[in-house]
Amino acid sequence: FNDLTPILQNDGPTRVCVIQYPSSFTLAYNYMRAVWAAKELSERALKLSATCLKMNPANYTVWNFRRQCLQFLGLSSDKISIQNDLNLASSLGGSNPKNYQIWYHRRAILEIYGPREFLDSELDYIEKVLEEDSKNYHAWSYRQWILMSVDEESVWEKEMDFVCKLIKEDIRNNSAWNQRWLVSHRGKQQYQPIGLDVARREADFAIDHGAMLDPYNESPWRYLIGILQEQ
Repeated sequence: FNDLTPILQNDGPTRVCVIQYPSSFTLAYNYMRAVWAAKELSERALKLSATCLKMNPANYTVWNFRRQCLQFLGLSSDKISIQNDLNLASSLGGSNPKNYQIWYHRRAILEIYGPREFLDSELDYIEKVLEEDSKNYHAWSYRQWILMSVDEESVWEKEMDFVCKLIKEDIRNNSAWNQRWLVSHRGKQQYQPIGLDVARREADFAIDHGAMLDPYNESPWRYLIGILQEQ
């Protein structure tokens, strides 16, 4: 980056306090701003974005710039490059499991490439995240997007087995009950009720594996009411 002049952070004339950034952080972001000013989309800019994100994984501007680089360089259609970025997101997500920017990046790059080839590995990754926090909204939301994007019967059936396991492990897992609703309806929008046979199966499950085991647990009752109301 010897051909670029670093651009210092401008906090304005009336800043309340000065944040003492590490020198490496300051240097990296000074060059990042220089790259933005030059409108440079290059391999070195892509590498710089990774360096900056490792220092601040919540910087949505850098994530967006990284996606621009991937597209400009033709890497958004390259499987190895996509896998590398998913790995980057995973490495940063370990200590930031509820960082929205990281989850959005996974979805954004797979919206372009297509999620089917990464279906199994992504579902496995999400499952590991949910083992740490079974109610991680971002993880569930991303999982639902993948399932609805692929939309294959065998995938829905496998997901039903997954949510059955979670509910049996913890019948108060509201997120798992919500996921079961999505799966039983195959991701369809509201006002598209399921068939009578499926409704009976779901009602029986809500009673046998929820209400009867923990009658004061609201989740299975709400699930049962929802199933009955749409019939």
